[in-house]
Amino acid sequence: MSAGKTLPGLIACSCLLLLFALLPALPSSAAELGPASDLRVTIYSQDVSFVRETRSLSLQAGESLIVASDVSERLRPDTASLLLPADVPLQLLEHNFDYDLVEPGKLLRRFLGSPIVVNSSGASMTVTLLSLNGDSLLVESPEGISAAPLADIALPAGSDSGLFLQPTLSWQCHATQSVSTEAELQYLTSGLSWNADYELQFDEELQSATLLGWTTIRNTSDTDYRNAEMMLMAGDINLVPQEQPGYRSADIFLDQAYFKYSPDWFGYYSEQLFEYYLYNLRQRTDILARQQKQISFLSPSTVDIRSRYVGRLEWLYNEFFQVFEIDNTEENGLGIPLPAGNVRFVGTTQSGTRLPAGDGKTKHTPKNDTIRIERFLGDSLLWLSDFNDRESLFKSGYGLRAVREIDVLVHSRLDRETTVYLSHRPGLEWEVVECDVQWERLDANTCEFAVQIPAGGTVPLHVVYGKSRRSK
Repeated sequence: MSAGKTLPGLIACSCLLLLFALLPALPSSAAELGPASDLRVTIYSQDVSFVRETRSLSLQAGESLIVASDVSERLRPDTASLLLPADVPLQLLEHNFDYDLVEPGKLLRRFLGSPIVVNSSGASMTVTLLSLNGDSLLVESPEGISAAPLADIALPAGSDSGLFLQPTLSWQCHATQSVSTEAELQYLTSGLSWNADYELQFDEELQSATLLGWTTIRNTSDTDYRNAEMMLMAGDINLVPQEQPGYRSADIFLDQAYFKYSPDWFGYYSEQLFEYYLYNLRQRTDILARQQKQISFLSPSTVDIRSRYVGRLEWLYNEFFQVFEIDNTEENGLGIPLPAGNVRFVGTTQSGTRLPAGDGKTKHTPKNDTIRIERFLGDSLLWLSDFNDRESLFKSGYGLRAVREIDVLVHSRLDRETTVYLSHRPGLEWEVVECDVQWERLDANTCEFAVQIPAGGTVPLHVVYGKSRRSK
């Protein structure tokens, strides 16, 4: 991508080609930055990226205009900076970002009420442009007013004045002597994002499982990032909301590109920046415009896994989860910081067929911590019924005592005996005084009850809470 130049004389072309043919002029003293020789991109998890480019710069002594036109169309101009070596005799005076881009409609609107030349069937005719609506023009000729489709037209030279083919950064500068050096251009931009994806493969017995992971990088912009050094930042940083300039919107179509896992090449190495984790791609790569790329960062690893079924002891709440827990340790085949991401569950039938078994999510898991993944079950395999929650008061030697009783039936369609852990938040003052199953207090406000259910069976649960209320 490069900055444009004005064409002399008449611009005669199809309206469909105007976007590519009309280029604004650069001042004679303009110096365009060379192509990026070293491109480094840090992608955050919230549609923002930090781009650093090393570029060559040559200009004469005196006042000049430094121009960079092959930049991301979604950059935040307030974050753009041009870094020069300390010994370069150059002072930056003014910084501009031009994003008024060439469009057929913009050019034609400049001629509303003015004459234009229409070439039709080999003949040229001068008409007055009255209005523009989509692909049709309303024009006035000596024969009257008529609607005409977009056709070959001729516009006067200079019609494209002030318009650009691409968003363009420029710096007005002053050099005390000629300069030939390398500069670093850096800016924040949107259009690049990433997330981690995992696949957890397991069988019905859950003796062990296989975990593999990859990063998915999406480029929804029209900018290519070629031979780039990539870093991925895990965690959300605080950003002040920005109003974006009036860029053109467009539908997003992503091409797919995949890097398959190779045992001889481990995709990333990680490091820490404050409370954030950085994942560095070990080799440079291309991320093309409107492309989605997947890169392996966790090779298929056989891991020990624990599983339990959980739900909540609440009226009108009938959702259950299967929770998988995996120790993120070297002894368990892992032992690296794992970013938060989506998890695809793949189960294996008795005949050996592998089938998808739903999706889940996992949070960022540091090394030597426990990976916790929830698989949503709804009420298809486990559910509650006949929920009864009642409270009563009676007098005691310490004043009024409140009693809260909960009765519920817990059902299972599983083909094996199962322990279901039901959590309940009764409140800080309530204490369990009677219960027919094992239970524990997870925190000051949460109790958990372990209900054993036979295969395809139903078990009643009875819980009694009590608290004292001093009489006035």
